Amino acid sequence: MILLLLVFDLLSCSYGDKFSVVVPDVVMGQSGSSVVLPCTLSPPLNCKSCEVHWYGPNNKDNLVLLYKDLKVQENTGDPRYRNRVSLIGELEKGNVSLKLEKLTVADRGEYVCYVESYLWYERASVFLNLPVVGSALLLSLTEAGEQVNVTCASGGWSPKPKFTWRDKEGRELRNSVDHYRTGL
Repeated sequence: MILLLLVFDLLSCSYGDKFSVVVPDVVMGQSGSSVVLPCTLSPPLNCKSCEVHWYGPNNKDNLVLLYKDLKVQENTGDPRYRNRVSLIGELEKGNVSLKLEKLTVADRGEYVCYVESYLWYERASVFLNLPVVGSALLLSLTEAGEQVNVTCASGGWSPKPKFTWRDKEGRELRNSVDHYRTGL
């Protein structure tokens, strides 16, 4: 009887129950910190016997983590993620969330959570955004006859910021010219 219960528990995701994979559209992170990319099954099935693949960023062949044969497979996937990724969800409750540690700007992008049972599979994408604060603003003034040219320079921002020139009363200056240059 105990053996029968154990077999039922191991095969609970392989009976072909249809499920959906649920993820948020975007997760925000910060360079150097850790982030959880949530991924759950709906309905919340026991997926201990499922295969779970995490791919990304921006490349469906870039394997980040593989859970198969009841364990995370070591030394598979992109070496940049070794010792930085783990499954932290409760597989018994359909939670296959990925924890990614020591974030770098290169980790930014789309990740795919793929879950496969014996008769069914499903995938969903989540975008990891890592905003990067650029260098300090450098303002300079140059007189050009009766005009003054004001320049604001900064670099290294991601995503590229939007800015607006305003006068001393706070009104937007519409005749300003915007120039974007990379590599500053």
